[in-house]
Amino acid sequence: MCDSEIASIVINESEVEGEEARKFLEDVRATFPEVLHVVKTRHVTYSVLQHLIDYVQNLEKIGLLEQKEMFYLHDAVQGPFFCSP
Repeated sequence: MCDSEIASIVINESEVEGEEARKFLEDVRATFPEVLHVVKTRHVTYSVLQHLIDYVQNLEKIGLLEQKEMFYLHDAVQGPFFCSP
C-alpha cells in the first residue's frame, strides 16, 4: 500500500467521523437546547478569561506590570471558576 492510498483511507475515515460528530451535535441541539447553551457559554467564558490571562502576562512581559501585580491580576482573572473546557 502506498502513501497516497494510506492518506486517502485516513482522510475518508476522518470525514466519516466528522459527519457523525456533526449529526450528534445537531441531535443534542434539537433534543437538549439548554445543554448546548451551557456548553457555548462555558466555551465563550473560557476563551475570554484565557485572553485576559494572556493580556496580563503580556503586560508583565513588556514591563508595564510588576511581577507582584501580575500575580494578583492573574489570580483575580483566574478565580475559583476557571477550568479548561
